[in-house]
Amino acid sequence: DEETKLVHPYTESFHIIHASYTYCSEDVRALPSSSRNCFFNDEQHLPFFGDYRNSDCDQLCYVKAVEAACDCMLYYVPYVKAQRACNFTSISCIVKAKLHIFKWLTSENCDCPRDCDSRRYTTDMTVGNLDALPYVMTNSFTDLRLNKSSSIMHFYFPNPVYVKQKQETVMSLISITSNLGGVFGLCLGCSAISILEILFYIYKTIKNSISRKSKQLQFELQNSVATRTRFAGPTTRLTLSPADNLRKARINLLHRSVSKPLPPRGSGPNNTFLIRSSDKRIYRHAYCRTHVIERDNNNGILF
Repeated sequence: DEETKLVHPYTESFHIIHASYTYCSEDVRALPSSSRNCFFNDEQHLPFFGDYRNSDCDQLCYVKAVEAACDCMLYYVPYVKAQRACNFTSISCIVKAKLHIFKWLTSENCDCPRDCDSRRYTTDMTVGNLDALPYVMTNSFTDLRLNKSSSIMHFYFPNPVYVKQKQETVMSLISITSNLGGVFGLCLGCSAISILEILFYIYKTIKNSISRKSKQLQFELQNSVATRTRFAGPTTRLTLSPADNLRKARINLLHRSVSKPLPPRGSGPNNTFLIRSSDKRIYRHAYCRTHVIERDNNNGILF
């Protein structure tokens, strides 16, 4: 790939390094890791390395693959458990595991999402053969002892700057709302405010309907109670409240003409007046001494 180059022995190579830095916006960071498919440094902890890096995670997967295939631990891995270190006899097995590392990295045993914030270095390589050194007029490697297994490599940056890239969400909630509002306004001639007004009027209509029904039920209940109090039966007993000071209460009575004279005081129970329907007089005012007013359909009104 662009980050890995293979140098052959007894060659001279020139490597041009290009640097780039990629980071994510706060909107991307707010998304779950399963949606953005990447990890920030502080979201995952790797053994031996600490903060998460995709390259470190791939290296750990390679170590696990070598351990599973060769039953040994690479020499540069910290000693964390009793395991045989790989030696020269394990080189063929290590190379074979290296060739099959891609299958291991894409398996379920190795889950290494990319970095959300990453720095990448890509190279462009130009290779030359060292066999031409004896024929070069200006040879700068005359003091070096080279053999067929030697290689000369040159690394340099073409410029002192790097490319900075920012990852943004394709469409956020705000952009979706604004786009839908623009489409509705263009096609239907309405906006989000119009929709809110419609919902408000629906709410007010339902609220007023419930309020009217509640008042109607309350009015019917009051009328029902008043009707039952008025037509409860042949004899109705009303108990006045204490605030109605019965000794000073003035009760307006309008009765049909009576034919019989008023009975003397005390003729009724508890020294009350008894007005019969046969009396011809009309008594508009009376003072009551008791807390109870009784109406009798046969005898009249009892105080």
